[in-house]
Amino acid sequence: MVWQSQGDMGIHETSGHAARGFCRTCGSRLWFRAADGSFSVEAGCIDGPTGGWLAGHIFVADKGDYYDLNDGLPQSQGQ
Repeated sequence: MVWQSQGDMGIHETSGHAARGFCRTCGSRLWFRAADGSFSVEAGCIDGPTGGWLAGHIFVADKGDYYDLNDGLPQSQGQ
């Protein structure tokens, strides 16, 4: 991955030794680094096709009533 710019990127260190990257201008989340070193990038940060696919839905107990999840993927009430 190549960052186009890091000028407005902020980093919030959590109490659990993890970190979150975010845009200081708009507040959008960019990435998350867990305490164990695993790293994830928010899907909205990626331009173009990724080859990725959805594996399931989490926190469906808290979803808005306007979401209709009928794609046959596994659903979890929590995480």
